Amino acid sequence: MKAILITNKNNLEYLTGKNYSNMFSIIINEKKHLFTDPRYKIAIKECKNFKVWIYSDIKETIQEFLKENPIEELMFEPSDLTISKHKFFKKIFKGVKLKALKENPIFTKRKIKTQEEIDNIKKSQKLNEKIYSHTIKKIKEGVSEKQIASFIKIQALNENSEISFEPIVGFAENSANIHHKPSDKKYKNGDCVLIDMGVKYKNYCSDMTRVIPSKNKNYQKHYNFLKKLIKKIEENFNKFKTLEDIDKFARKEYEKLDNISLPHSLGHGIGIQVHEKPFFGEKTPIQDGLVFTIEPGIYIEEKYGIRLENIYYIQNKKLINCNTLDF
Repeated sequence: MKAILITNKNNLEYLTGKNYSNMFSIIINEKKHLFTDPRYKIAIKECKNFKVWIYSDIKETIQEFLKENPIEELMFEPSDLTISKHKFFKKIFKGVKLKALKENPIFTKRKIKTQEEIDNIKKSQKLNEKIYSHTIKKIKEGVSEKQIASFIKIQALNENSEISFEPIVGFAENSANIHHKPSDKKYKNGDCVLIDMGVKYKNYCSDMTRVIPSKNKNYQKHYNFLKKLIKKIEENFNKFKTLEDIDKFARKEYEKLDNISLPHSLGHGIGIQVHEKPFFGEKTPIQDGLVFTIEPGIYIEEKYGIRLENIYYIQNKKLINCNTLDF
């Protein structure tokens, strides 16, 4: 009898809604087992679809488990299991062959979202937009990037949420740094601003990038190019067969610019993690249930950066925008 060992914290959170240390799961066919220590005995009761094993002595608990479930092979998640963890599980599952999964079924399942998951992501993005709308009112002469980033974090906590990643806040030339870390740089009237931020709702992430544009002629040219590009993708969506087709279409549009290309992925899947499958570099077929960002950008070193990002999902073969806040 074969079984799958789940140790990846995001996969555990997806399956259980919980994210605790010293927790792992074993799935045998459709039957799910959850192992954790006595600290989480009360909290883990909410996991109704699992047989819960509370261990004080992990070896004794596993021996008891193996008597009830005489498995011969245990498939593990190779991207998550360190050498020390592998040695640990090999020791406690004595006599059971440990074998790496070639394709992780949980990652595959997470790629296609249920309606409930889509609703959670939509609510997460709605909250994200609400916090962003409050945030831009705080951008005044003399405020620093760090202060704006801190405001975003505090607002998320005030909404009984949390950030899904560290906010990116870039003023003026700092906006050209794709993954800029907020600094002490202060805002000056007329500076362009880039804010990339996200929060969580019921463990599901949001992600959005907006700019306060500069009046600079070249900035406006590039800003309008990106807005038109996103609109073209939306209008031509029924022509695409895979996510890779969308990526190729976008990069072809960039050829109309002088010596400017897209230096990062056009977008990424989103869910329990802010970056997860599907990825635009893969030939993922267009299908209902996919949820992903589209985020083209232009970055002119030492001058400015522009990135515009929405979350989309596919329903009835149509591309639907989660965002209500325009560019």
